[in-house]
Amino acid sequence: MSSASRSQAAQALEEFQKVLVRDQIVTGVGLERALQHARSAGIELQDALVSLGLTDEQTAYRTLAYAAHLPFAD
Repeated sequence: MSSASRSQAAQALEEFQKVLVRDQIVTGVGLERALQHARSAGIELQDALVSLGLTDEQTAYRTLAYAAHLPFAD
């Protein structure tokens, strides 16, 4: 992955986290739990959110797509 791609991915992840809390999909505490779970389990944040039951898969991926400025197909 190029450094520009890594930078874009980091920006999208940061925006994803902001949108999750701003839109009240998860609380700040829930986000911290999910981040910790993602790191310890070696999974992506959106998958950690779902596995912890903090949101459903469609909401997680729709929010991620929004944060990354990508279309989401139902």
